Amino acid sequence: MTFDLVGYTERVAPAIVLVVALYVVLRGEKALPLRIMAVVIGFLIIRDNLVSFGVWGYGLAHGWLPYVRFLHEPVLVAGFAVGSILTTVFLVLIEFDGRKLLVWGRFSWRSVVWGLGGGVVVAGALTVAYQFVPLAERGGSLPHDMLWPMVAVAIFGNLTEDILVRGYIQGYLSAALSPVKAAIGSGLFYAFCHLFLALEITTVFPQPGLHLGVPVLVFALFDGLVCAFVRMKVGLIPAAVSHGMGVLVLATGLI
Repeated sequence: MTFDLVGYTERVAPAIVLVVALYVVLRGEKALPLRIMAVVIGFLIIRDNLVSFGVWGYGLAHGWLPYVRFLHEPVLVAGFAVGSILTTVFLVLIEFDGRKLLVWGRFSWRSVVWGLGGGVVVAGALTVAYQFVPLAERGGSLPHDMLWPMVAVAIFGNLTEDILVRGYIQGYLSAALSPVKAAIGSGLFYAFCHLFLALEITTVFPQPGLHLGVPVLVFALFDGLVCAFVRMKVGLIPAAVSHGMGVLVLATGLI
C-alpha cells in the first residue's frame, strides 16, 4: 500500500483553508480560545485523515488491547515527524497571545524523574498488558528500517498534541480552575480528541458489545490524565516525554 498524497491533499485542503481563514480573522487576546479551537480542529482533520488514507491506524488485539501501526514507508513517516515539529514551532512563534499559557518547565532532576516516571506509568501499563497477547496478534514485529522513523514520531510527531492540549488548553483551564481540575479537564479533552478514531475503529475493527472503540478511549483518557498531571507538576516538556514513551511502545510492539 502506498500513500496517495494528491488524494489526501484534496481531502483536507478545503478544511485547512477554512481553519487558516478563521485563525487570521479571530485575532486579539479575547478571541484566543476560539482561535486555539480552530487550530485543534485543523490538527484533528490532518491527523485523522491520515488514518483514512492508511498511513497509520489503531488495532484491537483480542477485542480489548489497542495497538498502533504505521505504513511501512520510513521516509514518509520521518517526513511527517519533521513536518509536525516545524508546524508546531511555527504556531508557537506566531501565537503571541497564547505564549503565557505554555508552561515549558525547567530542566532539573525533579522534571526528569516526573517525565520519565509518567512515561513508565503509561508505557508500563501497555507492557504488562502486551504480555498477555502474542506479538503477531498485536500488529507484528516492527521492520528494522522503521525503528528510527518511529522514534522521530514519538519524540516530534506527537509534540503538536502536547502543545495544543497540555499547552494551550490546559494552560487556559489553569487560569479558570484549580490545577487538579485543569489537569482532569485536559485529560478528558485529550480523550475527546480521539472520538473520531474510536468511531473509525468500530467500523474497521468491530467488536461485539463495544461502542465508540471503548478500549481506545479508555487508554486515551489514561494517557491524557497521566501526561496532564506531569504537566501540572513540572511543565510541558516532561509531559511530552511521558507521552512520547507511551507512543513508542504503543506503535512499535518492541516490548
